[in-house]
Amino acid sequence: MKKYSALLVDDDSTSIEILQKILKKHFTEVVSVQSANNLHQGLEAYTRMQPDMLLLDIEIGNDTIFSFLETIAPTNSEVILISSHKHFGVRAVNNNIASYVLKPIEISLLKKAIYKAIRKISIKEAAHKSKQALHEVDYTKKIAVQGIKEIELIAPESIVFLEADGKYTIIHTEDNKNRLASRNIGNFEKELNPKKFFRTHNKFIVNIDKILKIKKTKHLMCEFAYQIQIPVAKRRQESFYQFLKLI
Repeated sequence: MKKYSALLVDDDSTSIEILQKILKKHFTEVVSVQSANNLHQGLEAYTRMQPDMLLLDIEIGNDTIFSFLETIAPTNSEVILISSHKHFGVRAVNNNIASYVLKPIEISLLKKAIYKAIRKISIKEAAHKSKQALHEVDYTKKIAVQGIKEIELIAPESIVFLEADGKYTIIHTEDNKNRLASRNIGNFEKELNPKKFFRTHNKFIVNIDKILKIKKTKHLMCEFAYQIQIPVAKRRQESFYQFLKLI
């Protein structure tokens, strides 16, 4: 069962204690509960914990909770207002509040509000995962290189380096063969694993696993099999050291 966090903001300590007891007894899903007695403490706690849900009284001292909501907007936390005043209902709707519960708290109404918040959290998480999946790159997927008579599929791990040739890219593989691809090198950079491949130069992307040694001459030179050497541009040297975890 997924667990959720909650922040309670109310200037009445007794109300907070009652709400904490209700949550502990009736909502085992809500395991991390913190509280604040004023708006300043509330902002500090919110920033620190980024709670899944906020359970807020409306009148806090001489202010209202709406100034707090304006400060944290936009927020991913689901907001439940708890108040003894009905007349704030319209303003609550305008602030995209998940639920509005009147004091004294009825357990059934609070349950309805909290489970509504949990459903909304689940929907947002599912949407976020779907969006992530659409943008995830499968770095193990073979790269298609279209020739005149055939389309060749090349495993990324077999690539030694790629070389820009105008609008085209020459793919050099470990079998010491070259393939000319009708795509620019920038397209391939997006498809290759950034933990394995590094753009040493505008013209070159190298496979770090295929480098035999790096020569420190006037420019850094990556040496591969067959005495092939690829330069590291001066402006990329610091990034290259970081990539190699040397700095």
